[in-house]
Amino acid sequence: MGVCRLIDFHHVTKRYQGQDKSALEDLSLRIHDGDFCVLLGESGAGKSTLLRLLYCAEKPTYGRIVFMNQDISTILHHEIPKVRRNIGVVFQDFKLISNKTALENVGLVLWVQGEAPSSIYEKSLSMLNQVGLQSKAHVTCGYLSGGEQQRVAIARALVSSPRLLLCDEPTGNLDAKQASEIVDLLISANLKGATVILATHDLYLTGVHRKKTINLSKGKLVETTIMDL
Repeated sequence: MGVCRLIDFHHVTKRYQGQDKSALEDLSLRIHDGDFCVLLGESGAGKSTLLRLLYCAEKPTYGRIVFMNQDISTILHHEIPKVRRNIGVVFQDFKLISNKTALENVGLVLWVQGEAPSSIYEKSLSMLNQVGLQSKAHVTCGYLSGGEQQRVAIARALVSSPRLLLCDEPTGNLDAKQASEIVDLLISANLKGATVILATHDLYLTGVHRKKTINLSKGKLVETTIMDL
């Protein structure tokens, strides 16, 4: 059986109103189910734009994006939540609700999806345990360290068992030890079946276990390196 295609970018260009240069220019790219991709590039290279297109927060100006055999380039607004059920997102600035507990933040995803309270509690607590934070489950997120908050964010992204995990500079505000712990969690999620796209400008992270490195520069694809692991 061949490797399943999960994502296809077909000549994608994204140009924001009022800007002369495209954020992404004629990008064609394929990502397979189970890949661990490191998305490299300096600030302004187009990494965040690529992730936003996948998360349906933006639509391409030109071109097509196919995710799980669905063209999401022209997706209707009411169809977006269904697509996002298959996607977990980890942001650099966490985007946690600071006056809610770690457990409540993780469970919010399941609550939005309509799961029963007992299921939300069990799954959220189990996921916090997997990221080493079960003892902090009832601590308000505003009192957690940066590394702990990022682990809560990862638990929230993974609790619904998404097919795709998007990580936008998730280690940018962390020290080296915390960053290493976060990358280990992402590797673990990948080994359990999630396709991971890790956007970073940190060349150190190119040394992590991955199958593909995607290098962007000024909105254009410079290089794609595929490893046989």
